[in-house]
Amino acid sequence: MQGEADALAALPYNAASTLLSAAQLTALQAQTAPNAPTYFDAYQFLIDQALASAADSATGLPSLRSKIDAEYAKLTPGNSYTPNTNLLAASKGFYLKLPKGEKVLSSSISFRGAVLFSTFSPRGQAVSTCGSDVGRGRGYAISLVDASALYTETATDGTKTPVRSFDLKRSGIPPTPSVILSEGKPTVLIGTEILDKDCVDGAEICRAGDAVKPTYWREN
Repeated sequence: MQGEADALAALPYNAASTLLSAAQLTALQAQTAPNAPTYFDAYQFLIDQALASAADSATGLPSLRSKIDAEYAKLTPGNSYTPNTNLLAASKGFYLKLPKGEKVLSSSISFRGAVLFSTFSPRGQAVSTCGSDVGRGRGYAISLVDASALYTETATDGTKTPVRSFDLKRSGIPPTPSVILSEGKPTVLIGTEILDKDCVDGAEICRAGDAVKPTYWREN
């Protein structure tokens, strides 16, 4: 199979082909001279042209990447976040900026309007004075609609602050979160750790009951 593919790629390019325009063929012939261009050369020429047209002439990076980086730089990681309903209504969604070095290494799940996922940062803390740094895991629970916090943390003075993420007790790469349904409030697990936090008012993820409901029907 590889031999056949190599043979097809090495076929001399037919000038009667409509794959390249006359100007493109002239430019390709100048690149491959003194050898005649092949079909592989022709396709690679088109790929290179497409990449060049999409790139920023100043940086050489795709222009869309530059636009994304500019928007991304406006974000601040953390829990200090107030949804802007007007901007969200005019957009196609949202994205979340993670602290430097932190990355998502497992799948997310969606449940009752919430997005649950875990992240890993290689710069965590050593489990012992003689042990190596095994990294740190974090759990995230945000609204699917506007990325707002769904849980709160209580300070020593009793003040409750909305939080979108929290440190996990166990080191290493955390797995995908899971949800256990019961008659009471659903239980969110990340590995062996239970997300035991108070919910913000009205958070659907914390609604008790309706975990299992009987459904009846009759066929005639």
